[in-house]
Amino acid sequence: APHHSLAREGDDFLAVLSCAGPDAALMGHSYGAVCALEAALVRPVRRLILYEPPLHALLNPISDQLQILIDSQKPDAMVRFFLTKGVELPEQAVDALERSPAWAGLVALASTLPREVRALEETIGSIDRYAAIDCPTLLVVGEHSSAGLKDSVERLSALLHNATTTVLRGQ
Repeated sequence: APHHSLAREGDDFLAVLSCAGPDAALMGHSYGAVCALEAALVRPVRRLILYEPPLHALLNPISDQLQILIDSQKPDAMVRFFLTKGVELPEQAVDALERSPAWAGLVALASTLPREVRALEETIGSIDRYAAIDCPTLLVVGEHSSAGLKDSVERLSALLHNATTTVLRGQ
């Protein structure tokens, strides 16, 4: 949509949740975890499961660089830049991903990344509003995940009154 926002993404989550029934949990991974938080701000949910919400939110903003790479018709370079600078994956992990069948799917979605990253960057200054969410929330982070993602989970854990954190060993 021309007017993309995390709130609109949250509305989509709520529409799906309505179909799932009253006992459904809302789960999101990465950007989807932030969309789940947005949904929970609008309407109470029974429970949340949030796997590595990136609310360290690119404290070093990269959305402008991503847009330049997309505008320059360099989606492969943009995905590589996003994975190394935004997600903070090591170069060797990105090299392996680039050789995998999953790479084509990532490149196909490249055009959505600048707007999604921009939405995250705009949210960073207002994450305190998530403290209003009081449903049971499971925060999940990998043992070997980036320092930024670990920090994000710690920040949310401190904000959410009914949260527990699980570290996935070896991940």
